[in-house]
Amino acid sequence: MVKQALVASSNRANLELMTIMLMRYAPHAHVVAVRTSDEAISEALQGDYAAVVIDNTIDGKVDGLETVRQVKTGQPDVPLYFASASDISAEALLAGASGFIEKPDLHHPMALIALRYLVSP
Repeated sequence: MVKQALVASSNRANLELMTIMLMRYAPHAHVVAVRTSDEAISEALQGDYAAVVIDNTIDGKVDGLETVRQVKTGQPDVPLYFASASDISAEALLAGASGFIEKPDLHHPMALIALRYLVSP
């Protein structure tokens, strides 16, 4: 079975970078990229994802932290990481995130997510 990851960001460059990084370290995984909080919530609740990464920079009806809350309410066991250039790690963890990725340093955290959730059996 092919493992899947969901990546959500309204910033096209961040979305492409996170997607490419996951695909680089987990080439057999399927990465779904969405650009709004509405799409992120819908996909996360309907899909079978091994990991989810939500960027604080996300357009839609709700902000990034509320997106985390809604995803974790419907999928409490999914590993969900929150990316932001602002130091709001405490807020992200309180919202339900499994971990925090401080931008712009995406390389190392995305590699760890790919290897931990998308490559391992």
